[in-house]
Amino acid sequence: RTLQRGLLLLLLLATCPLFAQTYNLGSSTQRILSLNGKWRFHPGDNPRWASPSFNDSRWPLLKSNESWAVQGYPGLSGYAWYRFTVQIPAGSPSLSISLPPIITGYQIYENGRLVGSSGNTHPTFAIVSSRSEVYPIDGTPA
Repeated sequence: RTLQRGLLLLLLLATCPLFAQTYNLGSSTQRILSLNGKWRFHPGDNPRWASPSFNDSRWPLLKSNESWAVQGYPGLSGYAWYRFTVQIPAGSPSLSISLPPIITGYQIYENGRLVGSSGNTHPTFAIVSSRSEVYPIDGTPA
């Protein structure tokens, strides 16, 4: 049995499959799994988007390892959300998500709860030189 967890990443500033990437840790033999893939994307900011039950199926898919500017959003600045799903087998040891340096502020959510952030996101944001960060994922269902 797997426990499904939604991880959301709110980033600031700066022929596809029908579904966003689902990362299944139960079928992976790797201890470290890259989350590069296609994530749901939407410009703007709305607290409802942090809910694991929010339906993002109409959001376009963007490659997580490429700028949104080269994927149809040139000139976009401000707030935007990325969403993806991670399937973690029940009884798994504690896990963490590692983010590379990101030059803007961001927040990361697990099952609708804020689990980490970097930089200034509200009421205004500023470009910062972020360092790599690691955030524990506690596995508590929403």
